[in-house]
Amino acid sequence: MSKSLAIIGVGYLGRIHLKKIIENQIAGVSGFYEVNAERAKEIEQEFGVRKFNSVEEALRFSDAIIIASPTLTHYEIAKQSLRAGIDTFVEKPLAEDSRKAFELADLAEKNNLILQVGHIERFNPAFILARKMITNPMFIEAHRLSQYRGRGGDVAVVFDLMIHDIDLVLELVGEKPSSIYASAIPVITKSEDIANARLEFPSGTVANLTSSRISIRDMRKIRIFQKSSYISVDLKEKEVELISIEKPEFPHTEFSIGTSLNVYRSELSGKGDDPISLELGHFIRCIENRERPIVSGKEAYLAITVAEKIIEVAGSCRKIF
Repeated sequence: MSKSLAIIGVGYLGRIHLKKIIENQIAGVSGFYEVNAERAKEIEQEFGVRKFNSVEEALRFSDAIIIASPTLTHYEIAKQSLRAGIDTFVEKPLAEDSRKAFELADLAEKNNLILQVGHIERFNPAFILARKMITNPMFIEAHRLSQYRGRGGDVAVVFDLMIHDIDLVLELVGEKPSSIYASAIPVITKSEDIANARLEFPSGTVANLTSSRISIRDMRKIRIFQKSSYISVDLKEKEVELISIEKPEFPHTEFSIGTSLNVYRSELSGKGDDPISLELGHFIRCIENRERPIVSGKEAYLAITVAEKIIEVAGSCRKIF
């Protein structure tokens, strides 16, 4: 609890960050800044924490900040924070374009500052569990569907939702895509609300990503096929299913497919740990130990470059190499 954090933006996600920090005693809270006066009053009354009158004031009284304001404000606030020598956590995406994301990542690195980006699925217990099983992914399929909630519409669904799966795929494959095919359309907002992308990698791995923010139900699933096994990860329910022709180290059942193939099935649960609390705890440890975060500005920048290419190819109806 030696570090004192300020929250910039206490809308839906900012309030969750503030609540988790206080409940789990992850760090001290210096206060928050919110441009919406009515919302600021509500948060001040609910949590009894200090309301700052500006970002500058929040920076003066804090060891680090969490930026949970709208995407289009991330760059200016993060730049201001990093130039002030403040360790910074920014909700995803890091910025609205790759040029600004690169500038922030470079600024943090040159000044030896912690810059962590909120790609929360890296801290999802189901993904952490599944990651131990994944050695050489050959085909990846991800579906991220969300009901329309009236937020996030300032950017395309690729930046709003698909960016999570782009980050996971880049981490799993370990290289940049060599070809991208994509399509996307706006339905409710002025930006694209539904998108599909096919990423092909130099190693031969293929990833197919689908995202929608106008679904009738929520879904966050990623499926990974590799030699001798298939892993299904339900990120929403925090459950993992492993099907393998080799006996796994995990508890399993054995059954036959057809007449000659015996396979093993493991069903595992990652429920219990809270991803946001894990993510925030990681941020504090990185500050205290001066360690590079799991998702630093560099990783966030790479995800944004791919997101930009997906939007570009979706608009031009061609593939990009």
